[in-house]
Amino acid sequence: MHWLAVRAAQGDLPSELDQLQARVPIVVPLRKVLHKSQKLPQVETLLHDVEYPSASLQPVGWLTRLLRKGRVLLLIDGIDEVPHDKRQAVRDWLKALLAEHEHTAVVVTSRPSAVPDSWLTASKFTGFSVLPMSPQDVGTFVDRWFAALLEAEGWSGYRKYAERGRRLLRAELDSIRPAAQMAANPRLCSLICALWLQNQGSLPKDPMSLHVAALRLLLEERDIQRGIGSTEGVRLDLGSKASLLVSLALWMTLNGATEMTESRTVRILEKDLRWIRPDPAGNAKSVLRHLLIRSGVLRETKGTVDFEHSTFRDFFAALGLVHGDHFGFLVNHAHDPHYEDIVRMAVGHCGSAEADQLLLELVQRGDREPEHRERIHLLATSSLEYAARADAEVRQEVLRRAKALVPPRDDAAAGLLAGAGAAVLDLLPGPDGITVEEARAVVLAAGTIGGTTASAFLKRFQQHDDPAVRKRVHWGLDRASRAPSPDTNGTAPRAL
Repeated sequence: MHWLAVRAAQGDLPSELDQLQARVPIVVPLRKVLHKSQKLPQVETLLHDVEYPSASLQPVGWLTRLLRKGRVLLLIDGIDEVPHDKRQAVRDWLKALLAEHEHTAVVVTSRPSAVPDSWLTASKFTGFSVLPMSPQDVGTFVDRWFAALLEAEGWSGYRKYAERGRRLLRAELDSIRPAAQMAANPRLCSLICALWLQNQGSLPKDPMSLHVAALRLLLEERDIQRGIGSTEGVRLDLGSKASLLVSLALWMTLNGATEMTESRTVRILEKDLRWIRPDPAGNAKSVLRHLLIRSGVLRETKGTVDFEHSTFRDFFAALGLVHGDHFGFLVNHAHDPHYEDIVRMAVGHCGSAEADQLLLELVQRGDREPEHRERIHLLATSSLEYAARADAEVRQEVLRRAKALVPPRDDAAAGLLAGAGAAVLDLLPGPDGITVEEARAVVLAAGTIGGTTASAFLKRFQQHDDPAVRKRVHWGLDRASRAPSPDTNGTAPRAL
């Protein structure tokens, strides 16, 4: 949203967004606005409510005149961050505004699970899904990160080293799937660059080791390298920080929350600090402030605390669930997409015997419940990548269930199958012996998984008779393209 606002203000939006040119962008962060006033803003107070720069200097009625001329780009951020019982009010507010100012351009963001696809179709909205950064985007990000490094103090004489590092890191991201998946997120891509630099030119190869290394860098090593001590008068070792973060993540997971109030966070920390030794020399409020400022994992927004990225919350929640022997909770929630990463990471936190048992219980639940069978069996398959060691017989039991789900029958099934990761590539059939519909879904699944193995598989379909299959092959082989190739309806494949 801020990218759109800045580019619109500068008048240099890409040609695909010409319809948004020459408009005044206004970002409306719903959670911030509602937290501040507990009510949705009116046009007369909108600039003040969203803390628009120089709002007090604008003439009376300036925004209203812009709206009437159709010159406003309204960027409404975070429907999912609005309490469920207030989302209808947001919808009514937006519909009323558009009824009066129908030529206003509006972009609204939300997590997909917060509202149905048809939530705003009556107001002529079109739904889009945000894709992760493409490999080209990631490559551009890495290039710019190393370029910025050379501008940092003390690095100007290391141009050759930085250039070589840029090339090597991009090559590693092409070959290490967990790192490539994390790098699709800009914030984590920056972390991976720093991790690569710290490790003098290498990255951990499996997902759990990558997360552990990244979190160790954030929680401890970054400050040590910078010579930063207890700037808030609080000293916590790595284990103590992890223990506190586990408690916060576990509370959010058990209560189905993505954030908590600052007061609740303090109460949770107060209980844990009784067992932290040596004494961190601070009360719960100062410890929270220390974690917010120094950890790089937590953040605070207007009295609420959450994790910088859901992958960190899921990592610590999974650790807490495994340490607490809450395997029944993990299995019982395995059908819920919100818990998939937690289950996978829990398998990674387990010892060998525990991981085998958890994988078998996932398989058995999928066997018992046909309505959840496909999702749970594929979750077990994707969890194999996280297991440090899995018994050969257990692995075969998991893969046997996954094999029963190929070829995928449609795009939705392809999306689920792709979620199981590289483990399913060896199971995908074709191009001979499958229908056109299955070929489209198979190619979509492989293209979504990505990587060199997937590319080799996709090349087998390059001469397929069906043009839709060939278009999807092109998309899979050319992930550097900023826009996915269209499917048979001329739109981006929905499962992507």
